[in-house]
Amino acid sequence: MGSIGFTDAFAKPVVDPSTGRIGYDVAAPVAAATATLTDLLPFAVCNEVTPMEEPTGL
Repeated sequence: MGSIGFTDAFAKPVVDPSTGRIGYDVAAPVAAATATLTDLLPFAVCNEVTPMEEPTGL
């Protein structure tokens, strides 16, 4: 596998209005994992957030 780009790994954006979650469909799981682990994502990924018990809307 040669160099990969974001569009090799992910497809169209998806949104969930009921939760406010946004993301992308994974087009190629191996390429998506590689892009994620090598910091090729064009957005931030935060793995140190403590989930709120109940959203406040603020």
